[in-house]
Amino acid sequence: MIARMVIFFTSVSFLIGWIAYKILCRRFNLTGNAQRGLALGLALGCLTLVIGPAVYRWMKPDPSAPFSFGLQALQYFFMGWVGVVVITGGFLEILEGLTRTFDPSKRVWFTEGVAKGVVAFATGSSLLGAAQVIRGPKVEPVSIFLKTLPDAFEGFRIVQLSDVHIGPLLHRDFLESVVAQVQALKPDAVVLTGDLVDGTVQQLAHHVEPFKKLSAPFGIFFITGNHEYYSGADEWSDWMRAAGITVLQNSAHVLEKVSASGVLQHLAIAGVPDLQAERFHPEHRCNPSLALQACRDVAVRILLAHNPKTAELKDADQFHVQLSGHTHAGQFFPFSWIARVAHRYFNGLYAVSENRYVYVNRGTGFWGPPNRFLSSGEITHLTLRRSS
Repeated sequence: MIARMVIFFTSVSFLIGWIAYKILCRRFNLTGNAQRGLALGLALGCLTLVIGPAVYRWMKPDPSAPFSFGLQALQYFFMGWVGVVVITGGFLEILEGLTRTFDPSKRVWFTEGVAKGVVAFATGSSLLGAAQVIRGPKVEPVSIFLKTLPDAFEGFRIVQLSDVHIGPLLHRDFLESVVAQVQALKPDAVVLTGDLVDGTVQQLAHHVEPFKKLSAPFGIFFITGNHEYYSGADEWSDWMRAAGITVLQNSAHVLEKVSASGVLQHLAIAGVPDLQAERFHPEHRCNPSLALQACRDVAVRILLAHNPKTAELKDADQFHVQLSGHTHAGQFFPFSWIARVAHRYFNGLYAVSENRYVYVNRGTGFWGPPNRFLSSGEITHLTLRRSS
């Protein structure tokens, strides 16, 4: 299994490097030492894409240790840079090829100058995206209007964190800042919609301690994302429970609140595992129908589901609000275009029907390249309102 993974990632990494090499050599007309220098640079970069994950996953260093952080920063920055070069340059290569196929008289417009622009864009957007990462996530205020919202829950405030990705490049200091932002909002409830970590409990125990400082009158709720299953979902679920966080696994928690007229009213927060969970734990199959059983008669039902595609499963439409993440809104251009094509629910609030919504958080942290170019991180501040 490990050998196959190494072969796969090595093959993919060097294939991407080879494509970048062919594009840049051709468009810059490189020869001799310049060509060999580019080949060496790209080969070393691709090598970090293999060594970096191997060191992190199997040696399990403290991610804040200088060597570990430096190696991960180097490999992930290169990953983002070469990805932009390959996608942008590859698109231009295809476009020019199609243009000349249909009209051979057209001159070559993907010139060396255009190629310089591609490299400049890849470098500049990577640096600007890194600067956005350093600035941290923004608080995104969102109001959701529901016809069936009980009076007692008018103005109920929920803060959502998703895709925090504490791990190779995001550590305790980042999480402490996020938790401070959350607590300043004074939420009624906090929901954690998966992909909080990249690494094992043992590896990240020190860095995730700030999660224990989250507090809200109606509780903190957690569901697993796909990345928890790469890092030990059962162990992370146990850690969350020990931290006083409610873990929802095809289950629901019903909140109670007395209205101004003295009537006890209810709101349900349900949660399901990630869509990929069944591959790792057959008993963790994502099942909105099972989660619904515990709250079918509650006036407003909120479903926590890491992947927004959960909205297409049976009985997911019986929930009034689905809170998801996973997409990162593509995280940075041009991957944002690709993610938009792949996901019907991609970023922000979607009114699916008159009294049903899907909200997709674009990610509080980031995964992989430290780049959030044109797509800042997000702390969602939801307010429930009763519509007339």
